[in-house]
Order: sequence, then structure tokens, then C-alpha cells
Amino acid sequence: MTKSSLHRIIRRVAALSALLFVAGNARAIQLDWSGQFWFDNHWLNNYQLDRSRPAYDNDPELVNGGGPYVPGAGSRNVVWYTSFLRLKPKVVVNDSINIKTEFHVGSPISGFFGRGYPRTTDESLNFTGSQKEGAAITAQRFWANLITDFGTVEFGRAPIHWGLGAIWNSGDNLFDRYQSTGDMVRITSKFGNFWLMPSLTKVAVGDNVAGAQDAAGNTVQGDDDVTDVNLAAKYDNSEEDFEFGLMWTHRAGNIAQRTVRYNNLAAGGANMGSQRISYNIYDFYAKKRMGRYSLGGELPLFSGSLGAIDGAKEFEYKSYALILEANYTSDLWDLGLKFGHVPGQPASSASAGQTPGQVVSTLPAGDTTFRAVYLNKDYGLGLIMFHYNLYGLSNNNPDTIADALLRSPYDSPIVNANYAAFLPQMKFDKWTLKGGIILGYANETASAGKNFFNYNQRRFYNAIGNQSKFLGKEFDFGISFKWDENFLLAWDLGMWFPGDYYAFSNNNALRQFDMSMMFASQVRAGITF
Repeated sequence: MTKSSLHRIIRRVAALSALLFVAGNARAIQLDWSGQFWFDNHWLNNYQLDRSRPAYDNDPELVNGGGPYVPGAGSRNVVWYTSFLRLKPKVVVNDSINIKTEFHVGSPISGFFGRGYPRTTDESLNFTGSQKEGAAITAQRFWANLITDFGTVEFGRAPIHWGLGAIWNSGDNLFDRYQSTGDMVRITSKFGNFWLMPSLTKVAVGDNVAGAQDAAGNTVQGDDDVTDVNLAAKYDNSEEDFEFGLMWTHRAGNIAQRTVRYNNLAAGGANMGSQRISYNIYDFYAKKRMGRYSLGGELPLFSGSLGAIDGAKEFEYKSYALILEANYTSDLWDLGLKFGHVPGQPASSASAGQTPGQVVSTLPAGDTTFRAVYLNKDYGLGLIMFHYNLYGLSNNNPDTIADALLRSPYDSPIVNANYAAFLPQMKFDKWTLKGGIILGYANETASAGKNFFNYNQRRFYNAIGNQSKFLGKEFDFGISFKWDENFLLAWDLGMWFPGDYYAFSNNNALRQFDMSMMFASQVRAGITF
């Protein structure tokens, strides 16, 4: 008998022994399943926001100007489908120990146009081919819950959710695409109406355990991870229908991390990124229910150091956002109001010799404060204006664009906005009629002769003129049919009239774009189990 044959026999015996062990102990373990499957269709009409431009218009000069220019990808309209399966098996070991997992079949962010990961091109190059790319199966979350005398202990890759979900959002609702998740050890202890939740979380870990690398792969000083130290305290009085809480997060990261990436054209397009991240988030929230009415608010405060956003010097991070919600519910109506102040980056003085309308490689020495706040993308604010990333529609072909540069059509940052939304719903047994009116105004805009920040490209530019604050107005209509507790079918329509904020070209030859209405349709079918 050869040595390789002996190894094969040993492996098979070990595998069979493990199978028999699991089968013999099956009675001691209970497996519960839950999850979601959904399929949706998206149709965007006039996503360039300007019908006077040809659909193939993709002007590098306008892209490099830094304004909110939406390049064309060859068609004025775009249609795509998404299929996604989220599986949540839970192993109940005993009354005190649960092991929870979440597997993703496909991607809720990049699995559109029939594409997925891993991808191949052999059959797609055949002019009679119809092969779809295989969907990857990934373990998005896996963590254990231990119920002890001093509280519930969680360790593993677990969800994070706080308050209204404006900053930390677990993304567990049907059709949610973005999730707050971290590798953590967390303890949740309850003392009457008070909850105390300390945790230690790793939210990004680099390739090197013993050191760090920069964007070019060069070894640099420090370690390559981002660590969150969290302490959350909550008062929850169910008799009074009142909640109040504060979650403090201290985020620290070394030189290799690029939390706020900066694309420095002078360095050949390299992402210089942030360095030595060290800042705090104090996230306050409160909820109060009064019969059919409810009020909620969230106030995140940011302070500390965000690193070298311009690739040259460290920036102080000092800002806050304010999110308010009000709801009324009855047997027939659900009426919702949302208001928010989400800051952007103020325009700053330009250095001598800067060229108007061009990217800024280094900011003046005095401009070292960053104030923009990004809300979680699963915090819903209508169908179009705060949902679709129109800039990414011409940058999502995996056959021509590197993985690191791929953009998703859903990756729309909720930033630099003062908004108001009225969201009524009328309920008829299994049918629901939905509406929405959303207004948006930019918190910060470009000013002639000053530097402004582009939130999609995450770069600074010098402005040649002044930019309007009006983001636009949106009208949404929808109908949904809930067959039973498990199946939902919905159709949503939206009309967005973009404001003059998007007419700003930052180009001497073309002072303003001619804005026109954009239309969107979304058909969705979802199953929960």
C-alpha cells in the first residue's frame, strides 16, 4: 500500500466518523431555518437627467470637472434584474447556547445584469450562448449567543443596529442591501428598564496579520485593521412606550486604512486615503409612542481625527446629523413624516495658483476640518433621489472595469442634504397603496473660486461658479399585494424633477446643464420564511 493510498483511507475514515458522530448526536441539536428570497426589476428612464445630451455622452472633461455630471453608457434608459437569496440557519445547542448564521446566495449589490461572482467569459463570448454566471455563496454573518446570569454574550461576525437605523443599520428587512456587521465580542445586560451593551468590534482586517500595506502594496508602519470600542446604554419602558439611548463608538485605525478614500490624480489615480483614524461617535436616539402616534429622533455627533483626506495632512472630524420621524397609524392609514439634516463639506478657500474647474491635489494648510456625514444606505428616503447611484450606471461592467473600481447602481450616498418626506399608505386587507413626496436641499454647495468636495468621486475640486442648493422634488406611487405572511408583490413608480444643484457643470464652455424629469419603475417579488 502506498503512502498516498493510506492518506486517502485515513481521510475517508475521519469523514465517516464525523458524519456518524453528527448523526448520533442529532437529537441534542435543533436546526431552525429562516430567510428571504427576492427578485426585482428596475427600469430607469433619462438617468442622465438631461434629455438634450446624447445617450453615449461620456465627456472626460466634464467628469474631471467635479460637478454632479452623470455620464452616459450608450442608452438613455436602463433595465436590469436582481435575484438574491438570504439564508439564516440557527443551531439551538441547548437552552443557553444558540449559533446563528447568515448565508448570501448571490450579491444584493452587484448581482445585476445576470452577473455574479465568480464570473467567467467563455460562454458569454459565444454569439448563441446563454450561460449565466454562477452565484457565489458567502457566509455574511456567523455568531454565537450565550445566555448567562449576567447577560447575553455574543461573539463572532454579528449584526449592528442602533436607534432609527440612520447610522448603524442591520439591514434585515426584505429588500435591504446594505448591512452593518462586525467581528465582535458583545455583552447585553438588562437591569429592569435599563440595558447596557459594551462591545469590542473589528470592522476591517487587512491581509497581513503582523503589519500593514499601503494602496501600492508597500509595507508601512502599524497594523492593518480598524477597531471599534462601543458602549451602548438604553432605557426602555414598555409600559410608557418610551425608549432613550446613547451608543458611544471610538473608531481607531492605522495608516493603511482608507476609510474616506481620496483619489489623487497627481499620484496617478492612487487612493491615498486616510491615515491614523481616531474619532468618536456619540449616537443619541429617542422613541415615544402615544396611541396611534409615534415620534422618533436620532442625533449622531462626530469628533476626532479622520486622517489625510487630501492625501497630505490629517483632518479633524467634527460634525453632527439630525434625523426626525413622525408616524400615525390606523386600520386604514399609515402616515409617515421624515425630516433630516445631513451635513456636507463646506467650500473652502483656494490656494494661490489653482486652476479653476480642476481637481485639487492639496488643500490649503488652514482647511483641516471634515464635516460631511453619510447615512446608512438602507435608511429609506424614496425611490430615486436618495436611492439610485446614477453616476455608477456607466461604471459597473465587470468585463471592462477592475473589481476595486466597480460601482453599484444602489450605492447612493445620503449625504449633504436637508430633506423632508411625506410617506402615506392606505391599507385594504391584502392590498396597500403607497405614495411619497420628497424634497431635498443641499447643505453645502460649490462657490466660485473656492474648493468643493465631490461625494461620489471623493475628491476636492476648484469651482468656477456658484451652485444652487435645490436637489429637486420627487413623487412616488406604489401598490403592493401581500398574498399571505410569506409572499409580497409590489410595483413602485417614481418621478424625480432634479433641481439646479445638478445643473452645475463646473465648466467654462458649458455653464449649466438642462435638467429634465427622470422616471423610474421597480417591480419586486419577495418571499420570507
